[in-house]
Amino acid sequence: MRWEACRIIGNVAQKFPDKVKEAIPKLLENTKDKGTVVRWSAAFALTEIAKSNKKVQTRLVSEFKKILERETNKRVRNMELKTGLSNDGFWAGRFAASLLGLT
Repeated sequence: MRWEACRIIGNVAQKFPDKVKEAIPKLLENTKDKGTVVRWSAAFALTEIAKSNKKVQTRLVSEFKKILERETNKRVRNMELKTGLSNDGFWAGRFAASLLGLT
């Protein structure tokens, strides 16, 4: 159930950017879940929120760096990287720069 809620939040982030940002604390909590699908879905939702809301991008870049540093499952880590880096534009560039220690 939690992974599906995360996915839905990610899917509606562009239509409701000010509403979905209220979910950020719970999504960040879900990135620590024992379930790999929950962690990946939360990372997806956070990425979509950041892409649709420039006000939260800076905060989430530092959070993504923490998420990737603590992720031990290589498959999940790769999914999180692909989610954050798969789209062009400001968010992907900012996220990549963060991962490389350039911000």
